[in-house]
Amino acid sequence: MNYKIIFFLSFLGIFTGCYKEEKKNIKTYYSDKRVKTITSIVNKKYNGNVYNFYETGLLKTVGTFKDSQRDKIWIFFTDKGVISAVESYENGKLNGGQRYYYSNGTLKLEGNYEDEKRVGKWKMYREDGTLEEIDIFEKFSKNVQATIFNKDGKKLCSGLIIAGKREGEWQYFDEGGNLAYDVIYQNGIRNGRWRVYEKDGKTLFASGFYQNDEIIGL
Repeated sequence: MNYKIIFFLSFLGIFTGCYKEEKKNIKTYYSDKRVKTITSIVNKKYNGNVYNFYETGLLKTVGTFKDSQRDKIWIFFTDKGVISAVESYENGKLNGGQRYYYSNGTLKLEGNYEDEKRVGKWKMYREDGTLEEIDIFEKFSKNVQATIFNKDGKKLCSGLIIAGKREGEWQYFDEGGNLAYDVIYQNGIRNGRWRVYEKDGKTLFASGFYQNDEIIGL
């Protein structure tokens, strides 16, 4: 074999060896020597699974790091061992499906993030499991279309929320699900026309106007 080739291959082996991944498993401990965290470091960055524990020894958090940023699914637990949240990450940011729970383990809130911003349909539940609210988040906007429900699943009210405040026409419904009342909001304050309907939800019973949250006429 050509000695130049042998030398080149030997040099290449040494050269590539310099870039071999260096992996370390790291543990930290509480003062009583119970394990607090278990992580892996590859080439000086957190990579792979991470486990965090309460002082009692119960699991607190389990997830994955990629180049020291949160990645994929992370699961969070209460100090009673109940799941409190399941979050999805990409490049260290909330991205994908998210679920949050009450302390008794029932689902509290679910929806999706894109680049750490809520998008699409989010559902909120009461502790007894009944649906309380559906919010639809507009992409690239602060606008949210909200619908609130009673414990029987009937609509209580619905309308637009902008920057956390009610805006435009909001509709309110009776126990039978019929339209009972509607009113105009401006920046979270009733300001404009209001109307009350008969039990059929169609026939107008009374109407008037609000100005700065006060009725000014019928």
